[in-house]
Amino acid sequence: MGDGDMRDFTILRVDLTKGTSDSFTIKGDIAKQYLGGSGLGIYFHDNREGTPPPLSPESLLFVGPGLLAGTPVPTGSKTTFSARSPLTEIWGEATVGGFFGGEVKKAGFDGIHITGQSSSPVYLWVNDGKGEVRDASSAWGKDTHEAQDALLEKTHPKAQMAIIGPAGENLVNLASIMVLPGARAAGRCGLGAVMGSKILKAIVVQGDQKLSFFDREALMENVRDHAARMRENLESMTKHGTSGGMEGVEAKGDLPIKNWCGAEWKEGSKVTSGIWAMDHYGAGNTACQSCPIRCGNKLKMPKGEYPAFEGHGPEYETAAGFGALCLNDNYESIIIANDLCNRYGLDTISTSASIAFGIEAYEKGLLTDADTQGLQLTWGNHEAVVKATQLIGKKEGVGALLGKGVRKAAEEIGGNASEFAIHSKGLEFPMHDPRAYFDLALSYSTAVRGADHLSTLGYMVVEGWFVPELGYPGPPDRFSNEGKAEFVKKLQDWFGLFDSLGICKFTMGHIGPSDMAEWIRLVEGEKYTVTDLMRIGEKFFNMKRLYNTRLGVSRKDDTISSRILSWSRKGGGADRMLPHLEKMLGEYYELRGWSEEGIPTAERVKELGIE
Repeated sequence: MGDGDMRDFTILRVDLTKGTSDSFTIKGDIAKQYLGGSGLGIYFHDNREGTPPPLSPESLLFVGPGLLAGTPVPTGSKTTFSARSPLTEIWGEATVGGFFGGEVKKAGFDGIHITGQSSSPVYLWVNDGKGEVRDASSAWGKDTHEAQDALLEKTHPKAQMAIIGPAGENLVNLASIMVLPGARAAGRCGLGAVMGSKILKAIVVQGDQKLSFFDREALMENVRDHAARMRENLESMTKHGTSGGMEGVEAKGDLPIKNWCGAEWKEGSKVTSGIWAMDHYGAGNTACQSCPIRCGNKLKMPKGEYPAFEGHGPEYETAAGFGALCLNDNYESIIIANDLCNRYGLDTISTSASIAFGIEAYEKGLLTDADTQGLQLTWGNHEAVVKATQLIGKKEGVGALLGKGVRKAAEEIGGNASEFAIHSKGLEFPMHDPRAYFDLALSYSTAVRGADHLSTLGYMVVEGWFVPELGYPGPPDRFSNEGKAEFVKKLQDWFGLFDSLGICKFTMGHIGPSDMAEWIRLVEGEKYTVTDLMRIGEKFFNMKRLYNTRLGVSRKDDTISSRILSWSRKGGGADRMLPHLEKMLGEYYELRGWSEEGIPTAERVKELGIE
């Protein structure tokens, strides 16, 4: 690591039990080791005594803008929320774009450290280097959009906010934290319920401070070059959003169909794709701060079978979850289910996965009409998909059960329900199939928060987003188990840097660790080598693993649902393919310097400088 002088970080500390806030600093020699975002999150969680229950007053919610959030660096917008997850009960983090992280920086802070529990609904107003806990009674009970309007009137018309809806207030395990204006979600791990348990409706931020940069002129020249190339190379994502490749995903055998039982869905993938959506309802696109890609699609749908809609359209994960996973080819219902999730504050991945699980349980007779209060949970029933989404958000009827997540719902239902509850460590699968990309089996099994495609995005490397600096100038064989342990480890270590710097992972095919090092130098003046940064990413990953091992996680938990390991898809682009997880896992532990039980060894902990 270089000898530059990383600045001290300023952290806003909030105690909701007392209703107070103050600030403190993290010295530069510590700051340069943890960067920001997810890195600062694990630093603060690691430096607390014990791991309190997720919904207890003692639990910590850390809000960490990435080190480069709010800067001109391409896609420098991300903020990571971290807490112990109420869904998985282990390490939880969720990263979100938008403009919120940059606004926190402009308000004078590099992070927000929140503990305690209010006795009545409150929101946190952050402005001009100060934080104030204020009454939110008028916003409590409202959906995110309604509450946003109420809180903007009380604060500043240009404020940014992280806010929960009724799902978070009701402590639904699938609750997200929404970033508004817009519709960006810190969706995974149920962290909206953590905010709800603290009776904290929103964090509202407005700032006027200008960020300073070590070498502004060189930074802007660098940014223009990278942004131009990203804009050109990712033009299709700009036009059609993240779901534009739906048909290609289906052709590869990667699209999850009928709760991971189906093999092909050609016509369905066509009419639930971003291409179809923009052709029929397209109304422009949106971007997060400093983003040249602009992958957020705006849709305008006239009134028909469902109410008229205008706003942010479904992302790939949402369209695949409420679509193929439930055999639902009614795109209008997918638009409405997505909007309901944004308003209630629900993770679209876990919500759609829980509904698909519920449909299969109903089909098998494990859920009856009495359990569902007459709701016909059947494949392709788009009206039932929308209604189930509402019930989960309200924590009513069968929604109270499905809102616990598939693992806990399966335990409650009993029978063989656990066999089709598709998750790892309690976190529902994202919409990519390990039978189509064998590295995903290892990635989902070992990711610190549970089944997590964003811990590697290895399938993107296979499909052309090569990373020469990591030793992948071309595509690995997606159906091979060989070399995947090293592949997953390298990507996991690197991706921890994205979440700490606040950069979108859609840049991964266009940058390498050396670009990250240069951006840090131009912004902060601190010099890092590629080796420095990769070691920092490895340290973060091991620290999170150690957090989980304190909660009992070991090799027994590093697995995925048996359906994925033993049921091959019969047909399609991944016909009769199954990954060999145990072989990859043993090689992975050895590369990590972990024991056969999956515990980081004392030697590796010392090598990484973890105290």
